[in-house]
Amino acid sequence: MKFRSSVMRSSLRLLICFMFGTSAAIATGVAHGEGKPMSADVQAKVAKYKNMLSEWAAHPVIVAAVKESNKSAGTSTMTNVTWDALNENDPVVTAYRANPAGKLLSKWEDNKNIVKLFVRNEKGDLVAAGSSVKALLYNVANRPPFIGAMKGSAWAASEAKPDPATQLVAVQVSAPVKDGAKVIGVIHTGVSVQ
Repeated sequence: MKFRSSVMRSSLRLLICFMFGTSAAIATGVAHGEGKPMSADVQAKVAKYKNMLSEWAAHPVIVAAVKESNKSAGTSTMTNVTWDALNENDPVVTAYRANPAGKLLSKWEDNKNIVKLFVRNEKGDLVAAGSSVKALLYNVANRPPFIGAMKGSAWAASEAKPDPATQLVAVQVSAPVKDGAKVIGVIHTGVSVQ
């Protein structure tokens, strides 16, 4: 019964996100799931944040947090379904904001040009989160921002879309977290186009 309840909550949450996402997209002129071509100004902004994320990814606190998470990667019982069932103020959720890497992300997130900031380990699991929003997914191993950055260089989407977590129109940008030359994780944000 507990599983069924959690699935029902997940379904309801997705429905609400879809409804509000569609409203936000209509209000901004971007249809849900369709991107908005980037102007030269937005392209320059995205390039700036690709560089900034690469610098942040090299911060010793971020590298140490990812290395520590990778030691236990694959042993967590957390899934996207169990994550979704957690309240934003649940101690499990807030722990990702309260750890040293999360505190650093929160500080960097004060930059009003980004709509969220997350760090992921080599499996795509959440390591740390900024303070602005709960990560929509615990694991993003199959998502383009993770896949792109795990190839070894900064990555950016080719168009602006409503961000899945915030519903603000943004360009997804990510960069690899490295230990020497080895890619060990990803730092990910959404760069606002507004």
